[in-house]
Amino acid sequence: MFIKTESNNAYQTPSDLNRWSKRMTLFLLALPRFAKCSILFGIDFSVAVLCLVAALALRQDYVDDQIGPMVLAFYALIPVVSLYLIGFYRGASRGFFDAAMGRVLQLFLLLIIVYQFIIYVNPVSTMPRSAPIIFLFLFFIWLWNSRLMIRGLLNRLQKPDIQSS
Repeated sequence: MFIKTESNNAYQTPSDLNRWSKRMTLFLLALPRFAKCSILFGIDFSVAVLCLVAALALRQDYVDDQIGPMVLAFYALIPVVSLYLIGFYRGASRGFFDAAMGRVLQLFLLLIIVYQFIIYVNPVSTMPRSAPIIFLFLFFIWLWNSRLMIRGLLNRLQKPDIQSS
Protein backbone atom coordinates (compact mmCIF):
# COMPACT_ATOMS: atom_id res chain seq x y z
CA MET A 1 0.00 0.00 0.00
CA PHE A 2 1.37 3.39 -0.99
CA ILE A 3 0.84 6.42 1.17
CA LYS A 4 0.55 9.52 -0.93
CA THR A 5 2.45 12.44 0.49
CA GLU A 6 2.63 16.10 -0.42
CA SER A 7 5.60 15.42 -2.63
CA ASN A 8 5.12 14.00 -6.12
CA ASN A 9 8.40 12.11 -5.74
CA ALA A 10 7.02 9.57 -3.26
CA TYR A 11 6.66 7.01 -6.05
CA GLN A 12 6.62 6.96 -9.80
CA THR A 13 3.39 6.40 -11.62
CA PRO A 14 3.26 4.46 -14.88
CA SER A 15 2.63 7.70 -16.78
CA ASP A 16 5.90 9.12 -15.39
CA LEU A 17 7.77 6.06 -16.63
CA ASN A 18 6.03 6.35 -20.00
CA ARG A 19 7.05 10.01 -20.31
CA TRP A 20 10.62 9.18 -19.34
CA SER A 21 10.87 6.39 -21.93
CA LYS A 22 9.46 8.69 -24.63
CA ARG A 23 11.92 11.45 -23.74
CA MET A 24 14.82 8.99 -23.82
CA THR A 25 13.64 7.54 -27.13
CA LEU A 26 13.29 10.99 -28.70
CA PHE A 27 16.76 11.93 -27.45
CA LEU A 28 18.30 8.80 -28.95
CA LEU A 29 16.41 9.28 -32.23
CA ALA A 30 17.74 12.83 -32.49
CA LEU A 31 21.34 11.59 -32.49
CA PRO A 32 23.15 11.28 -35.82
CA ARG A 33 23.19 7.89 -37.49
CA PHE A 34 26.87 7.32 -36.69
CA ALA A 35 26.25 7.93 -32.97
CA LYS A 36 23.30 5.53 -32.91
CA CYS A 37 25.30 2.83 -34.70
CA SER A 38 28.23 3.41 -32.35
CA ILE A 39 25.99 3.04 -29.30
CA LEU A 40 24.49 -0.19 -30.63
CA PHE A 41 27.93 -1.49 -31.59
CA GLY A 42 29.38 -0.68 -28.15
CA ILE A 43 26.47 -2.21 -26.26
CA ASP A 44 26.56 -5.32 -28.44
CA PHE A 45 30.32 -5.71 -27.90
CA SER A 46 29.89 -5.37 -24.12
CA VAL A 47 27.10 -7.94 -24.09
CA ALA A 48 29.17 -10.21 -26.37
CA VAL A 49 31.93 -10.21 -23.75
CA LEU A 50 29.38 -11.03 -21.03
CA CYS A 51 27.86 -13.79 -23.17
CA LEU A 52 31.30 -15.28 -23.77
CA VAL A 53 32.10 -15.23 -20.05
CA ALA A 54 28.71 -16.83 -19.36
CA ALA A 55 29.36 -19.50 -22.01
CA LEU A 56 32.74 -20.31 -20.51
CA ALA A 57 31.20 -20.48 -17.03
CA LEU A 58 28.42 -22.76 -18.28
CA ARG A 59 30.91 -24.98 -20.08
CA GLN A 60 33.46 -25.22 -17.28
CA ASP A 61 31.04 -25.07 -14.31
CA TYR A 62 33.04 -22.26 -12.74
CA VAL A 63 34.29 -18.80 -13.55
CA ASP A 64 38.03 -18.70 -14.00
CA ASP A 65 40.49 -16.41 -15.69
CA GLN A 66 42.17 -19.04 -17.84
CA ILE A 67 41.48 -16.93 -20.92
CA GLY A 68 43.15 -13.54 -20.90
CA PRO A 69 41.23 -10.33 -21.52
CA MET A 70 42.79 -9.81 -24.97
CA VAL A 71 41.79 -13.29 -26.15
CA LEU A 72 38.34 -12.79 -24.63
CA ALA A 73 37.97 -9.46 -26.46
CA PHE A 74 39.20 -11.06 -29.71
CA TYR A 75 36.64 -13.86 -29.56
CA ALA A 76 33.86 -11.42 -28.60
CA LEU A 77 34.78 -8.90 -31.30
CA ILE A 78 34.55 -11.35 -34.20
CA PRO A 79 30.73 -11.63 -34.29
CA VAL A 80 30.16 -7.91 -33.68
CA VAL A 81 32.49 -6.91 -36.53
CA SER A 82 30.90 -9.59 -38.72
CA LEU A 83 27.47 -8.13 -37.98
CA TYR A 84 28.76 -4.74 -39.07
CA LEU A 85 30.19 -6.23 -42.28
CA ILE A 86 26.86 -7.81 -43.28
CA GLY A 87 25.07 -4.50 -42.68
CA PHE A 88 23.18 -5.44 -39.53
CA TYR A 89 23.73 -2.02 -37.96
CA ARG A 90 22.27 -0.14 -40.94
CA GLY A 91 18.64 0.35 -40.00
CA ALA A 92 18.61 -2.63 -37.65
CA SER A 93 16.37 -0.77 -35.23
CA ARG A 94 13.68 0.58 -37.52
CA GLY A 95 13.69 -2.10 -40.18
CA PHE A 96 14.11 -5.07 -37.89
CA PHE A 97 12.37 -8.10 -39.36
CA ASP A 98 12.76 -11.82 -39.05
CA ALA A 99 14.68 -11.87 -42.33
CA ALA A 100 17.47 -9.85 -40.67
CA MET A 101 17.76 -12.45 -37.94
CA GLY A 102 17.81 -15.17 -40.60
CA ARG A 103 20.95 -13.56 -42.04
CA VAL A 104 22.42 -13.31 -38.54
CA LEU A 105 21.72 -17.01 -37.97
CA GLN A 106 23.50 -17.88 -41.22
CA LEU A 107 26.42 -15.71 -40.17
CA PHE A 108 26.59 -17.37 -36.76
CA LEU A 109 26.60 -20.84 -38.32
CA LEU A 110 29.57 -19.74 -40.42
CA LEU A 111 31.24 -18.26 -37.33
CA ILE A 112 30.90 -21.57 -35.50
CA ILE A 113 32.99 -23.14 -38.25
CA VAL A 114 35.51 -20.27 -38.05
CA TYR A 115 35.78 -20.59 -34.26
CA GLN A 116 36.26 -24.35 -34.49
CA PHE A 117 39.02 -23.82 -37.06
CA ILE A 118 40.75 -21.22 -34.83
CA ILE A 119 40.56 -23.55 -31.82
CA TYR A 120 41.81 -26.52 -33.89
CA VAL A 121 44.76 -24.63 -35.40
CA ASN A 122 45.88 -23.10 -32.10
CA PRO A 123 47.66 -25.91 -30.18
CA VAL A 124 47.67 -24.01 -26.86
CA SER A 125 44.06 -22.85 -27.02
CA THR A 126 42.35 -22.72 -23.64
CA MET A 127 38.96 -22.18 -25.21
CA PRO A 128 36.70 -25.25 -24.93
CA ARG A 129 35.35 -26.40 -28.29
CA SER A 130 31.71 -26.10 -27.27
CA ALA A 131 32.02 -22.61 -25.74
CA PRO A 132 31.65 -20.73 -29.07
CA ILE A 133 28.38 -22.53 -29.79
CA ILE A 134 26.96 -21.59 -26.39
CA PHE A 135 28.34 -18.06 -26.76
CA LEU A 136 26.77 -17.48 -30.18
CA PHE A 137 23.45 -18.91 -28.98
CA LEU A 138 23.37 -16.50 -26.01
CA PHE A 139 24.44 -13.60 -28.20
CA PHE A 140 21.77 -14.44 -30.80
CA ILE A 141 19.11 -14.35 -28.08
CA TRP A 142 20.44 -10.95 -26.95
CA LEU A 143 20.38 -9.53 -30.48
CA TRP A 144 16.85 -10.70 -31.17
CA ASN A 145 15.39 -9.47 -27.86
CA SER A 146 17.20 -6.13 -27.86
CA ARG A 147 16.03 -5.31 -31.39
CA LEU A 148 12.47 -6.35 -30.54
CA MET A 149 12.60 -4.04 -27.53
CA ILE A 150 13.85 -1.14 -29.68
CA ARG A 151 11.12 -1.79 -32.23
CA GLY A 152 8.53 -1.86 -29.45
CA LEU A 153 9.74 1.48 -28.10
CA LEU A 154 9.58 2.99 -31.58
CA ASN A 155 6.07 1.63 -32.12
CA ARG A 156 4.94 3.00 -28.76
CA LEU A 157 6.37 6.38 -29.67
CA GLN A 158 4.32 6.50 -32.86
CA LYS A 159 1.02 5.77 -31.08
CA PRO A 160 -0.83 8.78 -29.66
CA ASP A 161 -1.19 9.07 -25.91
CA ILE A 162 -4.55 8.00 -24.50
CA GLN A 163 -5.29 10.14 -21.49
CA SER A 164 -7.89 8.89 -19.07
CA SER A 165 -10.13 11.57 -17.66
